[in-house]
Amino acid sequence: MKYWSKYLVVDRVDEDTVIWSSLLSRGCLIKDPDKKIYESVKSGKWDESIDPSIKMNIEKREFILEEEQLRAEHKLIAKIRSEIVFDDSFMSLTLIPTDTCNFRCIYCYQSDTVHNMSYQVADSIVKMISAKSNLKYLHISWFGGEPLCNKKMVFYLMEEINKVCKKNGVVLVADMTTNASLLDFDTFMKLYSLRVLHYQVTIDGCKSTHDLQRPFASGGSSFELIMKNLRSIRDNVKAKLFRIGIRTNFTPDVDKNFDELKRILIEEFSGDKRFYFFFQWVKNWGGERIKGLKNELMDDEKAISKYGRWMDVMSQTDVRTGDITMIRACSGLCVGSRKNSYLVNYDGKLHKCTTCIYDDEYHDKSEIGYIDSNGRVIIDKWKEIDWISCDADMNVCTKCNMYPICLGMPCPYFKIKLKKITCNRNDTYLRFMLRALARQGYIESISI
Repeated sequence: MKYWSKYLVVDRVDEDTVIWSSLLSRGCLIKDPDKKIYESVKSGKWDESIDPSIKMNIEKREFILEEEQLRAEHKLIAKIRSEIVFDDSFMSLTLIPTDTCNFRCIYCYQSDTVHNMSYQVADSIVKMISAKSNLKYLHISWFGGEPLCNKKMVFYLMEEINKVCKKNGVVLVADMTTNASLLDFDTFMKLYSLRVLHYQVTIDGCKSTHDLQRPFASGGSSFELIMKNLRSIRDNVKAKLFRIGIRTNFTPDVDKNFDELKRILIEEFSGDKRFYFFFQWVKNWGGERIKGLKNELMDDEKAISKYGRWMDVMSQTDVRTGDITMIRACSGLCVGSRKNSYLVNYDGKLHKCTTCIYDDEYHDKSEIGYIDSNGRVIIDKWKEIDWISCDADMNVCTKCNMYPICLGMPCPYFKIKLKKITCNRNDTYLRFMLRALARQGYIESISI
């Protein structure tokens, strides 16, 4: 008898069924007006009355298995987890060139401080990368503060890192979380030439809600400048390799005025696949400012149910909605859970979490070491183990269809803070994303 893989997410898209393998990071969309395939996946057992040509297509994708293979699936994931967490040929560095920011977002957990990375610290980072003889793949994430408030340091480090990677045959890819107020055309082109290819930019609704939630530190409007910079990139950059994710942090004000944001997104980015929309919801990550939003905070499931409908609405437009990298295997694994992943603060100290470094109570637990002036990594192994150990209950995790996404390693910050294992499963969010990607043609259709 044939069985469906345990690690499939299935949903309905109009009269079709969409199936996504969270283990293999691939899916398919099938005409299924009578819901026969949908019900078969839900049951876990292959229905022999399904059209043989469909069966052949699904078998090719390895979505259906023999009983023996089904029993061994979770072992394959454990192997993947071990390889990924301890992979010495991979390094991920989140770099904080400055902790200052030119915005004062109402939900931000960061304090109003001004520290910039020195060239001495920057050079120690370059030496550290250069010393890793078996490094094959390097991923750089720029974070802050607002990283472009120390633009010169970003340029300097990316130039030096590019030289090292070219010399040593290392594949380099970089991304940046930026408010985009300083991401003018010339800055973007310089960053693009240095392999910064993916950006996360926040637009919190229409002008009135965005400016309420994300004003400049001076109190002025930031919306128009961000849009001006994004338009300049859209109109003047011919390259197709970059991606700019437009994230909206939902509050009731944004929700109320979403039709206006929808109009803006359609007008500005319809048909341009380099830009895509996705949503988050305002969470309590700590700090003083969030206290003013106490009445607007919701638990994850409630927020996803309330705001997630906008993903369905946007997926029926020509604005790219969601990104397939968000639902691939390992996409839910916290970068801090990987042994060779570090957050390098402006002072050269090594951390594991962008949130934890601003949490006074847990700051010391996040700081696991430092880079010395010679580029040597000095690690406190007793602190490090809390971040990279897998403490979840595998009897529970291996039965979850999203197990390959998080690899059974939930948020280590919450593990340390709450002193218990918390599951970060958001299958409702994943389904919104999956339906959006299917509707817009990013998941292959199977013809009967």
